[in-house]
Amino acid sequence: MEQNMDSPTSASPQPEPEDCDSETDYSSIRGKMILVSPNADEYDLLRKHLLERLDTGNGEVIYDIGHGEDGRGLTEDEYSASVATLQSLVSGERISCVELRRWDCGTGLTGQYLLRTELDHNDFMEIRVAVVGNVDAGKSTLLGVLTHGELDNGRGYARQRLFRHKHEAESGRTSSVGNDILGFDSMGNVVNKPEHGALDWVKICEKSSKVITFIDLAGHERYLKTTVFGMTGHAPDFGMLMIGANAGIVGMTKEHLGLALALAVPVFVVVTKIDMCPPNVLQDNLKLLIRILKSSGCRKVPVMVKTKDDVIVSATNFVSQSRKTSESLLAASNYPPARPVRQSARTGQGSTDHRSTPHTQQQQQPQTTESDVTAVDSPFEVQADKRAAARRRKRHDKPPPAPAPALAAN
Repeated sequence: MEQNMDSPTSASPQPEPEDCDSETDYSSIRGKMILVSPNADEYDLLRKHLLERLDTGNGEVIYDIGHGEDGRGLTEDEYSASVATLQSLVSGERISCVELRRWDCGTGLTGQYLLRTELDHNDFMEIRVAVVGNVDAGKSTLLGVLTHGELDNGRGYARQRLFRHKHEAESGRTSSVGNDILGFDSMGNVVNKPEHGALDWVKICEKSSKVITFIDLAGHERYLKTTVFGMTGHAPDFGMLMIGANAGIVGMTKEHLGLALALAVPVFVVVTKIDMCPPNVLQDNLKLLIRILKSSGCRKVPVMVKTKDDVIVSATNFVSQSRKTSESLLAASNYPPARPVRQSARTGQGSTDHRSTPHTQQQQQPQTTESDVTAVDSPFEVQADKRAAARRRKRHDKPPPAPAPALAAN
């Protein structure tokens, strides 16, 4: 069943409190009015529950206000009191509290806040995003716009900042694994300030509480091995699949999507070059994209991201297949969504919402089961390839070549 994310009121409820700690009974803090005027015991439970959610969420959590088992929606006074209680819970704990959105759901006010643990001055949270897609989809151009804050001129101005080799600058095609970063402070503001066209990574990391590392991969079929190495060797948390609006799903697009699915990497799709594509061609390519994402090979829930509210809702529901089912926030499907985003690097359309995506995205936490770990407490046998061992022995036992005979002097 397809999940509708177009409305701000379609946000999924926050995880049930008992999922954090099976030994603690959180049944008394499930109502929507719990933050309005909690007593001392409820206040302690709220604080403990919040700290446990931050611990399981790697220091980040999106907190809902006005949601509960008894419905949702608060009056203006109740909402203000709930916000004051939430701020009191995080005070003294080195936790930043940023309002993501606030809206009227019809029965009252509801809202969402991003809570993030403030790290030390020299520490930050890192999220790795692998950028894949067919050649000429605009991968390097988009990264140049996002990290340097300048629009492209339509002739490759933005991508020149990311190329490492001369032949890449001449051909306009990436052939190696490139990296660039985008930093956010605790309030969600971008800290990238290029100096003379270059980024100082040290300054960005010092000012950031969250750093997004973009892994720029090659899109040409000739460099597929390099792309596979970048996907497997850098262990990305997410994959950003780039599709040109004018070209559609061509070339290596399906191969890169299949690679991300095989590695269980959550994928969001970015449709670029929407300023130079006729509307009818764009709609046809989007329909084909949605059909592929819904196919039996992908089994994804396409969610169109058009506004900032869509970014927040999809980020709340965007989880990895490797997470436990109890940690998934999806109520309508067992499969995580794939988020198509439309963007233009030349006009800047969609760039604001695209920058908000990694800021609200939470880091993936790999789950390790007992079947993945093998205890070695007794001798065991390892069988090697006999033919390879024989070849090594043959090379080792081979006598050195005889010296060349000396030539007689004339």
